[in-house]
Amino acid sequence: MARSVGQGRLLRWCETVATIAPAMRFETMLRLVPLIVLLACGAPIKPKEPPPAQPKASAPVVEQAAPGPASAAAPDEPKDSAAVSPEVAAPVPAKEPASAPTKETAVAAKTPRVHIIGASVSGGFKDSPLFGAAETGDTVPLLAVMKRWAGDGARVTSHNPTDMIRMFEDPTKFATDQMTGVQKAAPDFLLAIDFAFWFAYGPVRGDESVARSQKLAAGLAMLDKIEVPVLLGDLPDMRGAARRMLAESWIPSPALLKQLNDQLAAFVRSHENIHLVPLADLVRRMKDDGVPLPLATGPLVAPPGSLQQADRLHATRLGMAYLAYSLQEPLARLFPEGHALRAQRWTFEQFVEAAGADGDLEQLRELVNGKKVEPAATGK
Repeated sequence: MARSVGQGRLLRWCETVATIAPAMRFETMLRLVPLIVLLACGAPIKPKEPPPAQPKASAPVVEQAAPGPASAAAPDEPKDSAAVSPEVAAPVPAKEPASAPTKETAVAAKTPRVHIIGASVSGGFKDSPLFGAAETGDTVPLLAVMKRWAGDGARVTSHNPTDMIRMFEDPTKFATDQMTGVQKAAPDFLLAIDFAFWFAYGPVRGDESVARSQKLAAGLAMLDKIEVPVLLGDLPDMRGAARRMLAESWIPSPALLKQLNDQLAAFVRSHENIHLVPLADLVRRMKDDGVPLPLATGPLVAPPGSLQQADRLHATRLGMAYLAYSLQEPLARLFPEGHALRAQRWTFEQFVEAAGADGDLEQLRELVNGKKVEPAATGK
């Protein structure tokens, strides 16, 4: 008798089951019987679909619609938001990625560090009978004044003041030590107001013009590796300083001093991070012309030499207050936009108080008004 197609399929499935039957339980074989019959009849079998996952109430997942025109909604779906089922959470706007911090905002976000290097004026040298003076002078390191000005807006540090005062002994050695200190301090800004002084002054051998030029070039080359902004003072004319401090042979002639200042200015122009501070002009007014002190009550003209100690080389406390006042503008401009110190402008009286120069100022008033000036109570 000829077999039908269904009977042939059923026979083949039965043979397969008979082959694996010894390894199967009886209950399992009974469950396979309906499946064998359906396959033998050629009925398609759909895999059982898992039930749709229910979103957790505590963390609803909202899918964003694919980009496209607003009119491309599915048919028969309500477009009015009021018709949407309350069980569906409203779409949450995606947060825009935070912009990467710029160099300016990174500097503003941390506390910048201002580091001071240089020679005896920045270090706060006090003249005294030990150096041939009739009486002890008084002054203050630049660090003390600038630290007060900066407050919490910046950390102000300095190289060892004693080593700064000793720069005249061996400018190369002590300047090299200062450069090592700069690397360790890793400042954001560098104040080097009188750093170049002893690379132009002091004893030299051979042709003076060549020797001083080479000496200055070697000193300036130490600043080549500094990448942060630097305030560098130019070279003042210190003729007239006490010879117990500056021998005549240690002072370059006016013509040579001009050449050295031109050399220094050219170096500054070739370094975008270095900014020239006109220290020469400030010293000239202090020792030769007189300085109008910008008081709130009106200018008070300090006579020539009145802002200098007896050696006519180093500033008094009031002279340091005026120096710091003069540095405020160029230093503030180095801070990034938005930083508090960029806009900070102290009055001259505030610098006087920071330098402890109230006594100096009162004494100067008496001097200008023609009153008898008592022996210095400087800085008290």
